[in-house]
Amino acid sequence: MGRDPDSERASLPREQLVEKARALETVLRIAQAVTHARSVSELAERFADAVASYTRFPSIVVLAWVPAQDGFEILAQRGFDESRFPPRQILPAKGSLTGLAVERRQVLTTDDIAGDDRVDPPTRAALAANQYTSGACVPVIHGGEVLGSFNLVYPRGTALPQSERNMLEALATSLGVAMAQHIAVEREHELERQARRAQQLDSLGVLAGGIAHDFNNLLTGIVGNIDLARILAEDAQQPQVVELLAEALTATARAAALARQLVTFSRGGEPSRKATSELGKLLVDVASFAARGTSVRCEVDVQEPLGVVEIDAGQIAQVIQNLVINACQASSSGGVVTLRARRVTAGADDDFIAIQVLDTGRGIAPEHLAHIFEPFFTARVGGTGLGLAVSHSIVRRHGGRLLVESELGRGTTFTVELPASGSATPVVRAPDDRAPRRFSGRALVMDDEDSVRLVATRLLQRLGFDVEAACDGTQALELGRRAAAAGRPFRVAILDLTVVGGLGGADIASKLRATSAGIRLVLSTGHAAIDGDEAWDARLLKPYKLDELAGALEQALQAP
Repeated sequence: MGRDPDSERASLPREQLVEKARALETVLRIAQAVTHARSVSELAERFADAVASYTRFPSIVVLAWVPAQDGFEILAQRGFDESRFPPRQILPAKGSLTGLAVERRQVLTTDDIAGDDRVDPPTRAALAANQYTSGACVPVIHGGEVLGSFNLVYPRGTALPQSERNMLEALATSLGVAMAQHIAVEREHELERQARRAQQLDSLGVLAGGIAHDFNNLLTGIVGNIDLARILAEDAQQPQVVELLAEALTATARAAALARQLVTFSRGGEPSRKATSELGKLLVDVASFAARGTSVRCEVDVQEPLGVVEIDAGQIAQVIQNLVINACQASSSGGVVTLRARRVTAGADDDFIAIQVLDTGRGIAPEHLAHIFEPFFTARVGGTGLGLAVSHSIVRRHGGRLLVESELGRGTTFTVELPASGSATPVVRAPDDRAPRRFSGRALVMDDEDSVRLVATRLLQRLGFDVEAACDGTQALELGRRAAAAGRPFRVAILDLTVVGGLGGADIASKLRATSAGIRLVLSTGHAAIDGDEAWDARLLKPYKLDELAGALEQALQAP
């Protein structure tokens, strides 16, 4: 026969019955307190409040297990010095009593915190300073999955009674069920947010691609004509006009960088990297430009030689511009933003360039730091949440890292680490304004934008070509066929990648080669990276100047 519960209860001493009733009441009250929590964070706060209110334990900390960091994140606490254990801090699992309790999946206690080597040294010192002597670590597990722990610390040196241990295990079970439910909901919401972000990025990519295409076409006409005007002014020995036009070209280069920021989203932003030893000059120019018009002073400290790096100069300029602008916006009027650049030797043949942008502004809240590189996340009124996401993507695609350190009220430091190439010895490069070589023969230009066709024709004629122009791929193929039939084939063709409502360069490349033997093909595009690059003898990035056009033609005509 089974045991009679009523007779069993009757045989228990009154003190044990009272203790059991008190424990049951405590569990029920705490379960009721956490019932209406709307998130894991709110659940932890409610649980900490309830434990502090309904139990004799003066101090409690609720922790969530973070596998990626092999530690526990502080979700809520009561009775501790928050300067020693701030919210969201990660406590290590290895070498800690909490980690051991979770590993063994049982409640572990200590009556000598200061002398117990199972407690990690920093925690041991902090707790001992508050005269805590005893503690208990209670693992929170649900469905076999470790979710976290809650730890109790109290200033008394007596062992934890079995009744209290049972109560803590019951509380851990209740907390585990509630945490699992909220975690499942939050994971589902996060997947939904990621899906929405992906849709937003796809939509943004379509929009950005169209804007970048049109903008680059407009800039190509502007840049090409300004460059031709500058050359004519040089021929006429008008130095003041040359200087003004050179400044206009510098301004259009900034506009082109804005278009590339759109391209980062429209085509994934793969960099078109070239070796350069002029990173220091680029940093000085970009930082000065980005801080212009603000009430903040930008100080640049570049420790030369930085040596050679393989970068997409436009994209790296975009990163630095974003960081400096953010730093200026975070700084108070009259503040100082500092840009530093150093070549760092991490080991044999493992140099990298460290570029830091520092401000002494308001800093970034700890809860925001983990999200600042996410697309569309912003804590600034009027912000888009794109600048840092773009910058992070660019640096990563260069094989580097973008790091951040910040403290509220003390400022923020962003660090860009880029792999260095070769030695630190600068490369001597011919000046950009050298006179392009002269060419001969016939050239074909295909672009659906009138201004681009016109300026490309003028630039090619300046270089010595006899030029014909087409507005789409169909017309270009017809001109190529006629030229070949007349015995006057084109030597080179500059083809636009995208033609709205018609055949683009990629559509006609192979057909044009078939009808025009020996023709060299130059792709004209606003995209830094495209698929099928092997189909082309050279690539010309819009907008372009005369010397850049000449360089692409030289590359195409020298191709095997």
